[in-house]
Amino acid sequence: MGAKRLMMLMMVSTDCGRVTPESTQLVAGGVSAKHGELPWHVGVYKKTTEPYKQICGGSIVTQTLVISAAHCFWDDTLKLQEAKNYAVAAGKIYKPWSEPADTEAQKRDVENIVVPDKFFGAETNFDYDLALVFLKEPFEYRSFIKPVCLNFNKRVEAEQLRPGSYGKVAGWGFTGPQSPPSAVLKVVELPYMDEGSCLRSAPEGYRDLVTSQKFCAGSEDGKTVCKGDSGGGLVFPSKELGVVRYYLRGVVSTAPKGYDICNVGTITTFSHLSKMEGYIKPFLVQRS
Repeated sequence: MGAKRLMMLMMVSTDCGRVTPESTQLVAGGVSAKHGELPWHVGVYKKTTEPYKQICGGSIVTQTLVISAAHCFWDDTLKLQEAKNYAVAAGKIYKPWSEPADTEAQKRDVENIVVPDKFFGAETNFDYDLALVFLKEPFEYRSFIKPVCLNFNKRVEAEQLRPGSYGKVAGWGFTGPQSPPSAVLKVVELPYMDEGSCLRSAPEGYRDLVTSQKFCAGSEDGKTVCKGDSGGGLVFPSKELGVVRYYLRGVVSTAPKGYDICNVGTITTFSHLSKMEGYIKPFLVQRS
C-alpha cells in the first residue's frame, strides 16, 4: 500500500492508533490491561458525587475531543445532561478518580457534549448512541496517552469488519453477572458478527437494539462487555508500511432491561462510527 493511501487512512493525527511498545503489566472474560495497550482509552466520571464516580469509557480522537456513547450523558426524562457534571481521565489503569498509583494520569473537565439530533435514548432503542465530548483543556500526548485513528474509507472498513476479525475494547465494568466492577482496567478481544448471525444469536429482548446505526460483536466463550464499559471504543488493527495502527470502528452501546448489569448473552451492540460520519467530520475540521 502506497504512502498516499496511508495518509488518507489516518485522520486527526499522524501518530494515531499506535500502542506503547514497552508497556507495563497492570471486562468479563478479559485480562488486565497493560499500561499503554490502548492509550486512547479514557474513563468518564460523574462529578455529582464525592469522590467522582466512573460511569463510562471513551476514546481520544484529538487533544480536546473524546468519542463516547450518548446514553452516558442522557436521562430519558431530563434528556441531555449538563457538561459541567462530567470529567474525563486518560492514562489511567485503576478505576478510582484519585488513585495515587496512576502516576501517568491526566484529568480534564468537560466543556461541551454533542449528541446526534436523532438520539432519543430508550424511546428509539438507543439508536445513534454517539457522544462528542469536548474538553476544557487539551490532553498532552505522552507514551500512555495517544489518539486512536479514524477513517471512513468503506474498503478499509470492510477489511476490518468481517466475520472472524477481532477488535479490542477496554473498561472497568462489571466482570460478570454476579461480580463487582473491576478496580483495574480490563481489555477483551471480541469477534465482529454480521447482522444475520447477531440476530440469530442474540437473546430475544436484545434484538431490538440491533438498529440501523449499530453492529454486533461477541461470542459464546464468556467474553463480553458490561455496565460501566459503555462508551468504550472497539478498535481493529491494520498494518500499513510495517506499522500496526488501531482504528475506531464502534462504541459500546447499551443493553435492554434485564441485561443492564452484564450482558450474559455475550452479544454486544456497538454504535457504528462510519454510519455517523456526517455527525463527526464537521467537528474534526473545527477542533483538530
